[in-house]
Amino acid sequence: MEKFSIVLAGLQNETEFEINAGLILSALINLGNDGKYTVHAQHLDWGQRFLGYKNTKEIYVNGHVENQVGHFMTDGKIVVNGNAGQGAGSELRGGEIEISGNADKVLGMHMQNGKITVHGDVGEKIAPFSEGGEIHLLGKIQDPANGWRDTKARIFHKGVELRVTKGREHG
Repeated sequence: MEKFSIVLAGLQNETEFEINAGLILSALINLGNDGKYTVHAQHLDWGQRFLGYKNTKEIYVNGHVENQVGHFMTDGKIVVNGNAGQGAGSELRGGEIEISGNADKVLGMHMQNGKITVHGDVGEKIAPFSEGGEIHLLGKIQDPANGWRDTKARIFHKGVELRVTKGREHG
């Protein structure tokens, strides 16, 4: 898997590379026999979308990922040593996602269970329409009240749980 993720650089100019690369890597990981995989993305101009789609394994990503890392993930763990695009952990059903850098907007959208930790800053609309799960934020939060009206996820900022009521956060 590591070698394949490196070879992907030669295909970056193909149509919809970022979507196809993420889904192909996810399929290979899901069908693989190993429990842990490393994906190298630091050499790519574009990250992979949907990396970790329906994941149940451990995936370690060196570099940035595009939108919806861990989409429909049910178990396992994804560690991103870089930034994540929009919708990281969208539709998360279980497992854990850890992002060492920043995460773009709509983090944990429609999340049902599982845990997301972001060490960097987070964009707007955290956990919209989520039914459960936990989100741990260690950096700055952009417009914390925006998009929180419709969440049932537990959200923590620097260890303090934020209570969400009528679109406003209370620490």
